[in-house]
Amino acid sequence: MRLLGHLFLFLVISSLIILVNRSTNSNFLNHFFNNQLIPTLASLVGFSIVAVIFLIGQLDILETKNGKPGIFSKTREEIKHNIYFVLIIFTTIFLLLIFKIDSNSLIDNISKIKLFVFEILILAGFLSIIFSIFEIMRATFKLNKKK
Repeated sequence: MRLLGHLFLFLVISSLIILVNRSTNSNFLNHFFNNQLIPTLASLVGFSIVAVIFLIGQLDILETKNGKPGIFSKTREEIKHNIYFVLIIFTTIFLLLIFKIDSNSLIDNISKIKLFVFEILILAGFLSIIFSIFEIMRATFKLNKKK
């Protein structure tokens, strides 16, 4: 349920950002989506994978220290779901970019609405990945305190 709340919040924030971007006639988001989004997301996904590997290593160390193997099984499951979520969002954004309407070929209002929805979904996915990295880092800092 928490995930749905965050996704809804990201959709609202994305809508507001895109509306402000369009009302100021800024081209930044369009340029970012077309030229920089995939490399940025690939870097974030790579960072997430490294953080997950570090977290799992820390869990192994803590389990060995405590002599209780499997004590962090729920934590491992949560970490696994988090990284799968990041990979699914990355793939979804990639597919949305493939099918995104070119902003130069907008003819009717339906095309403009479709582009607006695509941009909202793409930006919400981007914000979701950033939030997932925040969650991974928060877990890492909590584990380091327990050492």
